[in-house]
Amino acid sequence: MNSATQEKLSQLARSALETCLGRLSAVTPGRWSVESARALPPGTPFVPAAGQGAEAVVMGVSLPASFSTVLLFASGDAPLLAAAFSPAPPAAASEGETALLEIGNITLNALVNALLRSIRRSSIPSVPVRLPAVDLKPHPGCGAVIVTFSVELAGRTARAEIAAFLPPALTAAF
Repeated sequence: MNSATQEKLSQLARSALETCLGRLSAVTPGRWSVESARALPPGTPFVPAAGQGAEAVVMGVSLPASFSTVLLFASGDAPLLAAAFSPAPPAAASEGETALLEIGNITLNALVNALLRSIRRSSIPSVPVRLPAVDLKPHPGCGAVIVTFSVELAGRTARAEIAAFLPPALTAAF
């Protein structure tokens, strides 16, 4: 992946997530905003900013060159993310879980749709699942596009990352 491709992927991801998070800000109690976007060339290690105890919502995309996407967040930020998504605070752990899966579904689909539209492809992503981030093992040789965002609610802030791990066959299409 050359620097022009990295820049194109970064801009594409930033634009898609700014639109998505702007819409979330309009309909949820939280204020959602993109902080940064970057693309990593194949072979560059990806270290989640959430660090130890990170959790993830993962969604796969099937194409001839399949890839995976992930929403990463610190475990301690999960309640704030869920509360920022729902008009009423989650009454039960299952409601918080549902909110996190839906945040993943919305944001990851925004990224996937932007990437696939730009190369004129389509696919139906898998159903998102929540996992400990330590279970994430991107395929060797994949590049990545990563968007970091924040959500503010009642004077508190949570940060999360959205990443797509792209195999070389797919990055060549950009």
